[in-house]
Amino acid sequence: MEIDTQERRVKLSAKDFATFGLPGAMTSMRAQAWRAAVGTAWHNDLRNQTAAEDTTARFEVPFNVLYPQDGWTFEIGGRIDQLLPTAVGSLLREIKTVTRNLPESVDSLRADYPEHFLQLACYLALAPFDPNLQDLGELSGELVFVDYRAGVLQNVPAPENWKADFEAQAARLAAWLEERREHEKRLRRLDIPPAFAELRPEQAAPLHKLQQSLAAGGIALFQAPTGFGKTGLALQAALEQVRNGKYDRVLFLSGKSTGQMAAMRQLEAFSKNNSNGPHCFQMRSKREHAERCPLPRCDGRKSCQESLRAAPPGLTLSPSRFLQGGSLRLDGVLSLSAECGLCPYEISRAALPGAEVWVCDYNYIFSPPHRGTFDNQLDFRSARTCLIVDEAHNLPSRVEDVFSFAASAGEAVYIVNQLRLLGAWGKIIAAWEAWADFLDKLKPKDRHESLVSYEAADALEALTQATGEAQLDWDTIPDEFAERLFAPYWWLEILRTEGLAHLVWTRAAGELRVDCLDAASAIGPRLREFGAALLMSATLDPLDVFRDSAGLDAKETQTVRAGAPWREEGYRVAIDARIDTRFRRRADYYAVTAQTVATLADATATPVAVFFPSYQYAETIRAYLGAEQPGLTVAMQPRAIDLDGQMRFIDEALLTAHALFFVLGSSFSESIDQLGGKIEAALVVGPALPEVSPLQKARETAHAHAGRDEAFRRAWIVPAMQKINQALGRLVRAPGQQARVVLHCRRFRDEAYRNALDVDFTPEETLRGDEDLLLWLRG
Repeated sequence: MEIDTQERRVKLSAKDFATFGLPGAMTSMRAQAWRAAVGTAWHNDLRNQTAAEDTTARFEVPFNVLYPQDGWTFEIGGRIDQLLPTAVGSLLREIKTVTRNLPESVDSLRADYPEHFLQLACYLALAPFDPNLQDLGELSGELVFVDYRAGVLQNVPAPENWKADFEAQAARLAAWLEERREHEKRLRRLDIPPAFAELRPEQAAPLHKLQQSLAAGGIALFQAPTGFGKTGLALQAALEQVRNGKYDRVLFLSGKSTGQMAAMRQLEAFSKNNSNGPHCFQMRSKREHAERCPLPRCDGRKSCQESLRAAPPGLTLSPSRFLQGGSLRLDGVLSLSAECGLCPYEISRAALPGAEVWVCDYNYIFSPPHRGTFDNQLDFRSARTCLIVDEAHNLPSRVEDVFSFAASAGEAVYIVNQLRLLGAWGKIIAAWEAWADFLDKLKPKDRHESLVSYEAADALEALTQATGEAQLDWDTIPDEFAERLFAPYWWLEILRTEGLAHLVWTRAAGELRVDCLDAASAIGPRLREFGAALLMSATLDPLDVFRDSAGLDAKETQTVRAGAPWREEGYRVAIDARIDTRFRRRADYYAVTAQTVATLADATATPVAVFFPSYQYAETIRAYLGAEQPGLTVAMQPRAIDLDGQMRFIDEALLTAHALFFVLGSSFSESIDQLGGKIEAALVVGPALPEVSPLQKARETAHAHAGRDEAFRRAWIVPAMQKINQALGRLVRAPGQQARVVLHCRRFRDEAYRNALDVDFTPEETLRGDEDLLLWLRG
């Protein structure tokens, strides 16, 4: 949909017109491309059949009409499937493939497929006004529903009130467009207060550079320390360009809840006591909406439409209605749902156009199965959007995960058994059994031959086709099981996506793992779609590695670097060369590591933060401390805990423990900012190289063209030291805060590791004996 608010004109398709305001279908894993192919095949079959019966019939008849509505001009175009002559005029016929048993009552079909009836009404209302379609005579219309699984057809004539339905939809669309016009006027009046009442000296120049970069558009990299204020400065600069008319909205992505919360806090601060402040919305997943839905029955699919049909007359999904307070989060969505009885996910979808800032996870932009949530928004245009990617150092690995999957014979057998319980039979059972047999024959192997990939793709193609044709009662199938059934659609797309390097391997017998080694070809082109893309983090370095992994060229990116003078005095760092934490040697030094924790705890008034490469290592040292230092209390980072639980753990541990044990790379070490100013000493136990595995070796091999040392640096050292830089950066977040850091392994003396440390963490001394540690701590 193309909207020109100045001219009050909109260009759209008949399908856009028909689906406007209707709830979105659950299509994330349902292989729309395959469904489109099935629909095309049926269209062609019925076209051939009709052509044989009537040689004067016309097919795929284009039309384009200007239609006035409430001061707006709609330019609506489309293609009529079949146009047949009748005794008094013409019959307009639309063909729609569905997955339901036919024949069905007309009332049920109208209730479940209102968009099909509206599209037919649109053709009937507008076709006579197309100058190329003036000889139609008296028009009639019908829908041909096709259950493509069983090949059953049902012809349904246009309802008598089709004209009233069309006019009502046109009025709804015009009202929405007028609201968008007022929204655009409001954007020109946006009041964007400074992110900080008084800029620190180190913030002024980066803010100016960001303002220039976003005004020009393109891709920019912004690196500044944790606690610098990147989120506030970036949002201020972006919103200023929205007010100037450069962009329609800002899209703020963060892969962690803490990053999204920080953005929402900053945006809400912009709008506090400010009637012209920006409107912002935090988009959560459909599953989160369903899990917390206050409606009596919500399974994430049918209830959306049911709640809309049951809504009180006159209740509309108006963006302004849902964003009256300036911001909206999931809790607010759920409250509105309970108040008005509408599906919370539909409220979220309706609220999006009313917000000029969307805050969400990476998946909404970089995961093809999920990006339709935004791409299908009628007023969303990436070229008119300013994209901000927070913690961008995580983006390449997150997108690699999107284009990876694992399947096992055990899970396939489970699905076969569940399908039998649901009464399934025939092709779908045979296809899943064939998939299970294929997986069951796989033996552990570090890298499979290409033949295995081809065989997997063939098996998945048969599986997806059988699943699509299966005559199942989808309304009674649990959502979680439905996701399992449709997952192979995305697996097949992964295997057939060109430009992505994958490792196809088997770790344990009966499983297939397909891991993306490099997602650069999926990231770079997507970033270039946006009017501006700002990728920011405290740890983008080394920039050459990051740009390569994100599919970017140095010539197309601007770089904004910022430092903080107070951080230069905030850290004292020493390398502890007494021990070797490599796997084969670390057991020789467990006692030394435990004693070092105790020494640091004795030397500071606050708890010691200890960062380990793994839970197992941390548990072992805790056991040593329990035996040798029974009076020393250790708080171990818990596994699988939500954000609120993480924050409670840290608050309690800071009050009760002598040492806090964390795992490098976890959410505790990369997204919890509560340690700033509350930790005076930290111990980093080894450089935390990735686990040795066929996957990690394949990543090293992928960089072999750069030479052995460079390949090792990119695959092993860079991700390891990035975790350390992230963890240490959260200890000093403001002027006056200080921390002493011990890098506890002699490998940190190697130039490759030292060079990968943030410049603020440059070691000042190397400790070679117990006395050196004590003297350094006293100094």
